[in-house]
Amino acid sequence: MKTQTLREAIHQTRPFDSVQSEAVLTLMWAWDRVDRVTNESLRDLGISSAQYNVLRILRGSPQGLQTHEVVGRMVTRAPNITRLVGKLEAKGLLARRRCSEDRRVVYLEITSPGLEFVERIGPGLAEAVGRATSGLPESDLQTLIHLLNQLGAAAQPTPESTLSTHQPME
Repeated sequence: MKTQTLREAIHQTRPFDSVQSEAVLTLMWAWDRVDRVTNESLRDLGISSAQYNVLRILRGSPQGLQTHEVVGRMVTRAPNITRLVGKLEAKGLLARRRCSEDRRVVYLEITSPGLEFVERIGPGLAEAVGRATSGLPESDLQTLIHLLNQLGAAAQPTPESTLSTHQPME
């Protein structure tokens, strides 16, 4: 089976602006495809990948975590963690617990039904991940992990990058 490139998929006839642009666009295109394959089973169960991410994090911390700790451990950013947590709580998959020493502090804990849910969907999700990566031998996957870690480290926001590079309007 011939590997389709981004250039072929989007019928790009002229060169990309730069190899960096092509690399980032190819990453986004590949991620969209992987995301579709791996999230089919989650969508069928009425849960988003961000919600699964929260449950996965809490499964590894049975004592519970504060909301900001969960956000810090998430694989992808969740713009509205409060709403996301509320949906999981309404489904009975997690619970909020106030700290007895400081009532302002709230811990998130996965519930027994939440644990059962994560365990139940695990095999289907693992199979989907296997399908999404089936075209790559393990050595290529290790190389991909290494390269993506380098890209992620290089793309870390810096204080300078949060400042506007545009001149104010006069």
